Amino acid sequence: MKLYHGSLVAVESPKIFPRPLKKTCDFGIGFYTTTSQEQARRWVRVKLLQEKNGAKSGFVSEYECSDKILTDKSLKVLVFKKADKRWLDFVIQNRRNPNFDHGYDLVFGPVANDRVYTTINLYESGLFDINTTLRELKTYKLVDQILFHTEKSLERLTFIKAEEIE
Repeated sequence: MKLYHGSLVAVESPKIFPRPLKKTCDFGIGFYTTTSQEQARRWVRVKLLQEKNGAKSGFVSEYECSDKILTDKSLKVLVFKKADKRWLDFVIQNRRNPNFDHGYDLVFGPVANDRVYTTINLYESGLFDINTTLRELKTYKLVDQILFHTEKSLERLTFIKAEEIE
């Protein structure tokens, strides 16, 4: 399986760095990838817009891993096939507590993009109930993300190449 990571730098040797306490991510701390090269390109563009040091380009790093990684019995894997209540609860738990450690080596599921975050915020604030939130989430076309949460899981990734994106 080919996986992609969008960043301001080419990442030949992925590592898991603790994030600042104010930064939360869908699935927690780790190294995020996607099967969508276009999604990785979007991540680069977003990072370039947020960059304050004037970077003009970023990179999509490409990796290879086993097609069976999501069923690898030597890893503790959590799979969300869709944005359902279980996924929503998990994302909210990670967003509310940046230090939450779910104990999985690998987490696979939909990306919560800006539109999805708006829906989640409406749910968290009590303006949407669970049924309205889930109905709204079904209308979005969501791409996937795979979080490598542990060094053990990162050992399954093999760097292939990096493409510069301006």
